[in-house]
Amino acid sequence: MPSYSLSKCLKASLPRFAMAMVIASVSASVWANGEVAPSPSCTLIVELSTGKKVHSSGDCGKRYSPASTYKIALAVMGFDAGILIDAHNPVWELPPTAPSQSSVVQMGTPTTWQSQSILWYSRELTKTLGRVRMEQYVYKFSYGNKDATSGVVGRPGTHSSWVGGSLLISAQEQVEFLRKLVLEELPVSVRSQQAAKSIIPQARTASGWRVHGKTGSTWTYSRSWVANQSEPIGWYVGWVSREDKTFVFARVTVGDKPFQTPLGLLVREQLLQELDVLMVAQ
Repeated sequence: MPSYSLSKCLKASLPRFAMAMVIASVSASVWANGEVAPSPSCTLIVELSTGKKVHSSGDCGKRYSPASTYKIALAVMGFDAGILIDAHNPVWELPPTAPSQSSVVQMGTPTTWQSQSILWYSRELTKTLGRVRMEQYVYKFSYGNKDATSGVVGRPGTHSSWVGGSLLISAQEQVEFLRKLVLEELPVSVRSQQAAKSIIPQARTASGWRVHGKTGSTWTYSRSWVANQSEPIGWYVGWVSREDKTFVFARVTVGDKPFQTPLGLLVREQLLQELDVLMVAQ
């Protein structure tokens, strides 16, 4: 298991901005490079309590790699298994074996893992969790196609099954999983579900909808595990609440050209701008 000493835990209290959940205001601006998300492949919004669809467009039954949206499920697993302690612990350092491109974020906590979407933290967690336990959780959660056995380039599922590997999920299945999580009906402890929900990044729309959501960005892969960067995949999934109403959502977009910005971030910006209109009758 990755080490987390008391001294490391104390470091978590130093830069408070790094520990807090991201509360982002909705902006009408595009990214600095002018990129915007293309038309979504699917947008699905359902009422939490009943599962009734309030918006559905596109093919919401097609499965794609979940990419970093899988961090929501991993958070539940980590808290239930006792590996993740609370929102700020364990504090893990970038492992020396991580690829050089992972070195931007040198230290992570459960909260920054989600808000900064730290891939190496996911891999440290899945390595600690182990192949058997991770596959058991995926099966218990009925998560997508329930196949977390293999990653890219023949690597184990604990390395990358959720980023171009064997694990696939549709927007419909994302919503089904998230409804169970928000209602605390997954087959794990209530505490682990509450703890996982507490670290999901937040935003707020102009009309007051509080959004809890996670992005995901990857590409389609060939059978020989070659990424097609001209076919990026972007996700934004989560739930929105205002007063006593809560809805669960998933949007996935498949592009037809490369993007400099991870497509999931563009999809997030796009949906946050549209959400007030989509929810106007609610």
